[in-house]
Amino acid sequence: MSLERWENQYKTHSVWSLTQDIQSLLSSNEEHVTPDERDYFDRLKMAMAYISELGQEPVLIVSMTALNNLQQNLAQIQSTVTMWSNGSGSNYLTSAAESYLDAAFDTVRTWPPSKDRYTRGLRAAAAEFVTDAQSAITSIQSRVGELQSSIEEATTNTYTDFSRLLETARGQIDATQEEVARLNVDVTNMNVNVTAQTQRLDQAINAYQTSYSEAEASRNESHQRALEKIADETVSAAERARTQSDDLLTTQKASGQRILDEITTLHEQTVQLVNAIGLTGTATEYGKYSEQERKAANTWRLGAVSAFAFSFLLFLATLLVSHIDEKTPWQVIAVRFGGSIALLAGGLYMAKESSQHRQEERRAKSVQLDLAALDPFIVNLPSDQRESIKAAAAARLFVERGASSPVTEQQNETSPLPEGVAPDTLRLAQSLAEILKGKSA
Repeated sequence: MSLERWENQYKTHSVWSLTQDIQSLLSSNEEHVTPDERDYFDRLKMAMAYISELGQEPVLIVSMTALNNLQQNLAQIQSTVTMWSNGSGSNYLTSAAESYLDAAFDTVRTWPPSKDRYTRGLRAAAAEFVTDAQSAITSIQSRVGELQSSIEEATTNTYTDFSRLLETARGQIDATQEEVARLNVDVTNMNVNVTAQTQRLDQAINAYQTSYSEAEASRNESHQRALEKIADETVSAAERARTQSDDLLTTQKASGQRILDEITTLHEQTVQLVNAIGLTGTATEYGKYSEQERKAANTWRLGAVSAFAFSFLLFLATLLVSHIDEKTPWQVIAVRFGGSIALLAGGLYMAKESSQHRQEERRAKSVQLDLAALDPFIVNLPSDQRESIKAAAAARLFVERGASSPVTEQQNETSPLPEGVAPDTLRLAQSLAEILKGKSA
């Protein structure tokens, strides 16, 4: 009867419920464990699984004092783990997994072995570790599946975009081919008309020659004077037919030349349209570049104002906190005001950078406005004047302004050209302006 009473006291001791509470606390906070805390966390979980198994096999010679000592050690572990779960820092988890857990192991190590409780504890700890490992593997496999799905979706989207662009290009090529085929049909029809007119002329000449032969055969016996008259009439008719043929051929040539002039006009309009699109795109890219420089200038200006403000506040704080008099060494004064001076220097540097970005913004904005206003200004002028004005504008925008800008050299060394404006394009415009200057001189 006394043995049963002791076993009940052993099994119902509060140390085992405390062990379960610690296990529940660890399980509820496992998702917050960082990679640096994982080893300590796993050691605590395996230890709690091992100690929990000790409560399943009562040992006769383990006294209540030993159980109470173990309870005190576990209470310290519970307290530090609770502090860690509340966000107090990973050092609490480290203390629980090292010093406090070692004390608990020292207490349990003094207990005598009974049956296979040590083996069961190790098996429980190993089973807990295997369960955690399987969960981690399952999570990794799920993440790999998500990444594969993302890659497949990105591949599908890329193929769809490429197909759409290919279809658009094919449509444009087909439209161009249809236009060329239509022009070929017009030229063919023109050739057919010329051939038909030539055939009709040949038929008329043949008809006149036949009439002449018939008249000569029927009037063999007529007077030579009548034959001469008929011959004169025949020659006159041939000259009129030839004159008509020449007039008709001249008309057809004039019609063909008119069609060629229309094609030339369309070609010139197409070139002007392409030039206008390129000019508009260049002006747009300069506008984007100007906006980028404006944002950079504002950012540097905000940094400069902040640095000045913090420097002034740090200077005031140093004056209020420090007790500086005529006996204070200059080294101490330099150290105490060093932070304020450093912030002031940083503010001056940021102000200088803001000023340079602001100058570059104004230059790019000026170029954008000039390019945007160029075509509307010269649209109604003759083509020669338009080309001359464009050449002069290119010289002013890309040669003279680039040579006179105070930040051109720094821009060429440290900042790229606006997106869409290639260096070869800039060099070509500069060369064109220099050639035009040489011709005008």
